[in-house]
Amino acid sequence: MRRHGPIPKVPALAFAIALLPTLGFAAPLDCVIEPKAIINLVSSEKGRIASIKVRRGSSVKIGDVLVVLEDDVQRLNLAMAQVRKESDLEMRAAQARLVQRTKDLDRAQTLADRNVAAMTQVEDAQIEMELTKLTVEQARLTAALADIEHQQARTLLEHRTLNSPIDGVVVAVQAAPGAFASEQLQLLTLADIDPLHVEVFAPLDYYDEIAVGDVFKVAQTAPLTGVFDATVSAVDTVFDAASGTFGIQLTIPNGSGNIPAGTRCEIDLDR
Repeated sequence: MRRHGPIPKVPALAFAIALLPTLGFAAPLDCVIEPKAIINLVSSEKGRIASIKVRRGSSVKIGDVLVVLEDDVQRLNLAMAQVRKESDLEMRAAQARLVQRTKDLDRAQTLADRNVAAMTQVEDAQIEMELTKLTVEQARLTAALADIEHQQARTLLEHRTLNSPIDGVVVAVQAAPGAFASEQLQLLTLADIDPLHVEVFAPLDYYDEIAVGDVFKVAQTAPLTGVFDATVSAVDTVFDAASGTFGIQLTIPNGSGNIPAGTRCEIDLDR
């Protein structure tokens, strides 16, 4: 038995929402705002940690001192190398001997010209002078090696200090003064947060609609309320066949560092 009666009224808003898919509108896509890079720092040198200059949450600039290892031995080696580099005793001694050998040769040649001495004395003087010239060359080589040793000692000392490779923020401090640093011990974790990266996976229908340089609005999800302009920096050309999506990376300038990373967001690719 068919029941007759008035047709229930559908609220206008609900009706409009029901029509959205047929009208070509899509819901915003989920995305994630991430740091540009996460860097886990270790020391290339082994040694006991003397001090850590930063803490979690510290802002750092390229070149800032982060960690210092004990460096007493390296400082002594640098001091010794500095002394060797600045010493010219060997060179002055060799040059003095060369001056004397030159005089000896001139004297022997004069005597030989006067038939007072035999030519063998001239030949001996010539040999002595050539050997002394080699001594001068050896002194120059020693000076050059001393300069290289000084540079090496200075470099080894510099390696006892770990500097920041980026402008960013300290995410975590995993070590403490007194610990023994090595390549196996992670000391600090840094995050590069300018610019921030936005990662989103979009349906393949959007592939021909998105290009590098396009700008979209990215909205943080509750309880955060920020809305930012994000520029497309990369569009994947390798798709995920299982989900029928492709990846898009966008960037958000964050020079002030006020936009937090590691937050969820939404992006409307229909603009």
